[in-house]
Amino acid sequence: WSAVEAERTLTAKEKKGSNIFATYAWDAESFKHRIQEAHAAKDHHILRDIMMEVEKSNKSLLWGRVNIPVPITVGVKFTDCLRALQEQKIEDYGAEPKISISHSTLTESVAFFAGQDPRRVVCCVNQADGQVPGGAYWGGDRGTEEDLCRRVPAMHSSLLDAKKEHLYPFGPSTCHAPEQPNQYSDVLFTPRILVARGDEAEGYPILPAERRVQVSIISAAPPRVRVHGEPATQELLSNAVMTLYVAPVYKEPRCTTLILTPWGCGLGVKDEDMITFLVKGLIGELPGIPIKLGRLYHEVHFAIPPTSAVGHASDTSKDLPEIFRKVLQLERIPYVEL
Repeated sequence: WSAVEAERTLTAKEKKGSNIFATYAWDAESFKHRIQEAHAAKDHHILRDIMMEVEKSNKSLLWGRVNIPVPITVGVKFTDCLRALQEQKIEDYGAEPKISISHSTLTESVAFFAGQDPRRVVCCVNQADGQVPGGAYWGGDRGTEEDLCRRVPAMHSSLLDAKKEHLYPFGPSTCHAPEQPNQYSDVLFTPRILVARGDEAEGYPILPAERRVQVSIISAAPPRVRVHGEPATQELLSNAVMTLYVAPVYKEPRCTTLILTPWGCGLGVKDEDMITFLVKGLIGELPGIPIKLGRLYHEVHFAIPPTSAVGHASDTSKDLPEIFRKVLQLERIPYVEL
């Protein structure tokens, strides 16, 4: 019994009054089996149609008895982050962070860290489409941002509201020449939003209130060099990575834990070069930015999803865990694998 069929069985009065659909009608077990069947048949069209049902269900969770709140997404400028660093308006921990890596998706890592210790204040970096809110979420795509929007029901609505406030486009798509960066390194910040669904392997179940966790989200658009020819000079990449690390604590000073994916990999810049930029940001070796940005956090975690879960998988995406290990070891950075 699909979510769409369940919705059709309810009258408008029932939807408005009891919100039965949002609370009870989602059959995660059935949904999981339909996903598995689509995968087995290698039918990507059916798989997209199935994924689109989550978007319809998520809309229903934003009203009625469930009434998941939609936080306000705001823009964060590179220049403001740089000024905050230069004027020492951001305090660090005074020590190197714990570095960890895992073979999990971004939202799996968020659920793990945010649910592990209520004292943690977690922020994650969403590899965002800087032109279209949520990327191809509406179309049933299975990329990192799309999965985030499925598991965080209010995320897409918050990004759509940001577009209404003229915060789109942002990122490299606004830059046509390196000497005129425009909003290349600017990001969006969504505060304290609820992860309210389980993962795809479970059929995206609606989680009970006690299992929902809060996370703040930085949406940062990487350069799409291969498809769109967006510039990716050392200076532009350094500035973008700096903003990734600074924006969370600039907007949420209590943030203790930052979770990143292999941001920018598979899009035209060599994967090892992108990962090196991310790692060098931790230890103060970004070109032009000699500040140990890792010290802004108690822990920095790199969530490296399986190849099948990477939205823009590169030819070398299966090697990403090994590249991370290689770069961390080369820079003599201790890390643990979860």
